[in-house]
Amino acid sequence: MTDSQASLLTVLALAVVHIFAGTTAALHLRWQPRALSAGAGIAVAYVFLELMPALAERQDLVDARGGLLGGDGLARLPAPPPRGG
Repeated sequence: MTDSQASLLTVLALAVVHIFAGTTAALHLRWQPRALSAGAGIAVAYVFLELMPALAERQDLVDARGGLLGGDGLARLPAPPPRGG
């Protein structure tokens, strides 16, 4: 699967969720805590599996720029390396 196909599937999935979000009013109270818990778990997993290793790879750049919060107090991350191909 190419990147553009994966992006298209993601957009379509979000569109379907958006379209049917209003039709789940009866299930809203029953499933909301589970959905919030699942979303929080996915967010935490993303941070540890994707963002932390990327920051660790470019730690020298982060240190050279004065940390994530530079001298002006704005959070900046180093740009990812260009993809080959």
